[in-house]
Amino acid sequence: MTKNSSRGFTLIEVLVAVMILLLLAAPISKIYHQGAINTKARGRSTQALYLAVQIMEEIIAGGRYYPMSGESLHIQGYNYELSTTPKDGMILVTVKVFHESWDRDREVSLSTLIPEAD
Repeated sequence: MTKNSSRGFTLIEVLVAVMILLLLAAPISKIYHQGAINTKARGRSTQALYLAVQIMEEIIAGGRYYPMSGESLHIQGYNYELSTTPKDGMILVTVKVFHESWDRDREVSLSTLIPEAD
């Protein structure tokens, strides 16, 4: 009489374990993928905000020439638009920076009041 004491897993047990792991890994990989997409989109929005701040600081400092109100330019992979509106002895300056983010176009807007030039 021989004793059969195998110490391994059967093929069915291995297949069931692999299927359970795959069922658990699929949602986790989708979460990771969506997180990567969102991170890239937020990074583009942050870069657009930095560009808007840079443009606004140069306008306030009286530095570089920028287009007249309503005109737009393309710079560093972003489009921006500058608008000026007189308001009670001041000028409302608005900088809008547009950028693409995976599924749609997005916009970052920054406004400030500066004194009118005499």
